[in-house]
Amino acid sequence: MAARVLVCADGGPLGPAGFTKKTLPLRPLRSGNGIALLANDHALPRAYWVPGWRVARDMETALRLLGEASFNGARECVVFPGGASFEQLATLVPDAATAAGRPVDWESVECAIEEDAPERVVIHMASPRPGVTVLSDTFAPGWRAFLDGRRVPILRVNGLFRGIATPAGAHTIVFTYRPTAFLVGLSLSLFTLALLAIAGFVSLARG
Repeated sequence: MAARVLVCADGGPLGPAGFTKKTLPLRPLRSGNGIALLANDHALPRAYWVPGWRVARDMETALRLLGEASFNGARECVVFPGGASFEQLATLVPDAATAAGRPVDWESVECAIEEDAPERVVIHMASPRPGVTVLSDTFAPGWRAFLDGRRVPILRVNGLFRGIATPAGAHTIVFTYRPTAFLVGLSLSLFTLALLAIAGFVSLARG
């Protein structure tokens, strides 16, 4: 959806024979040695906002929904159920089935990346009503998100990407990366330093 060029197996589900979605035509660039190179001339921005969403319980279902002719990626996304992120979204946008089809004042919608670093992405967005702010970067453990300074759960969007359930109005979303291994290592280091400090105090007390 946000990818501008795709590489796939020639004759696979994304190839001309297998990809039947009319609203997102993929233009063949070249093929050979079993590989097809396709161009997506209708790629969405890396960061964008949508008012509606659909539910997929697994990746297979997500791909099927994304490939349906009725699916409009500029107005809706696919999310996985379960967890705090889904509960927050269901509370914020309970009428997901109709939200995507209702008129939107798109001139009042803003979504722009203000800071882009390997371990930090800052997005400024504004919307006339609640929805999902999508960042077409890989959903992976270690990423944390903050909405106006408050930590919020991250949605797994469109099978692979990240999203934030976003209230109406203007907001700042910050994604930061802190891998689990780093946090565990930091905790162990601090624990070791604490033990060494205690041992030092005990040694001084005895001396």
